[in-house]
Amino acid sequence: MKDCINTEVLSMETIGRLLDIDALAIYRRKPEDYMGMGYFWACEYKHTCRALSYAKRRRLFKELCSNATTRHNIGGESEEHARIIGKYEKYCDWAPYGGAK
Repeated sequence: MKDCINTEVLSMETIGRLLDIDALAIYRRKPEDYMGMGYFWACEYKHTCRALSYAKRRRLFKELCSNATTRHNIGGESEEHARIIGKYEKYCDWAPYGGAK
């Protein structure tokens, strides 16, 4: 089974509802309910995080939720956020801060 959501076949209303579910999961910090569609990161990390697959976003969200330093401010900016999010840059098909790979 593929780990993806084919949004091309969904109506805009359905996509909106899925984004609402993700927003609620982000608000409640419930990684088990997060699907990877919603944005939870600070502007500083947007280029890296937007390039990640939904599955990688779920892993990142779960890691940020379980970290004692980042748990209370998932969308924040700190050295710990940068360290954790930096681990996921290798999954991008381009280097967000270093030019094309």
